Amino acid sequence: IGLAALRGFALAADVKLAGVNSFDLFAQMPIATPHRLVVIESWRDELYMRLDDQAPVSIKPDNVAGMLVCSAIANADLTVMGDAADKVAPLLTGCTVLTAAADAQVLADAVIRQPTLCGAAEPYYLREAD
Repeated sequence: IGLAALRGFALAADVKLAGVNSFDLFAQMPIATPHRLVVIESWRDELYMRLDDQAPVSIKPDNVAGMLVCSAIANADLTVMGDAADKVAPLLTGCTVLTAAADAQVLADAVIRQPTLCGAAEPYYLREAD
């Protein structure tokens, strides 16, 4: 609904509308660790996560620690961020948790530094509809 409304405003104002997905937006936030785990809420019994530049995956919160062991990443080398970071952080003792949201400044910096991140404002589907 929000995307449709924004497209309507852009059409009425005769301006271009660009979009950046949440994973790419959080990837632009500065961190002090070598690895980042972006965790996005699905409002179901799973979360959507992206480790560094890998493809996003759907995973249950209890399986996150095992995923990182398979990736050979120490918790101390990891920053967890995103709107569901608080659900995962207790399972990853020793990691850095970034609770700040990606704001308009981060978005503007991302667009200026990496304009290729911005594409047409299209929905970003991680899975098929129910």
